[in-house]
Amino acid sequence: MCLTMTVRFSKPVGDRLAHVTGDANLLNTSERKNWLRKPTGLVFLFEEGEGCACSMLTDEADWGQPYWDLRPEVLPVIANTVERLASSIKEPFQFEALWAGDHPEQNMAVTATELADLIKAGKIGQKITYNVKIGEQPDPCD
Repeated sequence: MCLTMTVRFSKPVGDRLAHVTGDANLLNTSERKNWLRKPTGLVFLFEEGEGCACSMLTDEADWGQPYWDLRPEVLPVIANTVERLASSIKEPFQFEALWAGDHPEQNMAVTATELADLIKAGKIGQKITYNVKIGEQPDPCD
């Protein structure tokens, strides 16, 4: 089994993804391609030399818990990557961290900043799709 951490855009991001790579404070990104080898808008996040997000889990991680138990040093890196994707691509997206074969059970609307704050706090839900709004400020009454 495998932990997949993905960002899904409504359309391919292609060359725009190049602005989100090559920085030591960011995760590696790879956009899935269809059978015609065309980008799909589904972007995988992973550490250097890895093909999934399993390396980001602690040894104590338990997939029965509500939040992923990720290594503290990768939390700001994940948050930086999400923020860079949001500022570079400038389109709404969905963020998920799911165990292979699992499906989200909840949807949560957030801004990119709110998602980055949740990530830094170690509060990435295991079965949540985060619907990230771009260019909107959170409502101070919420």
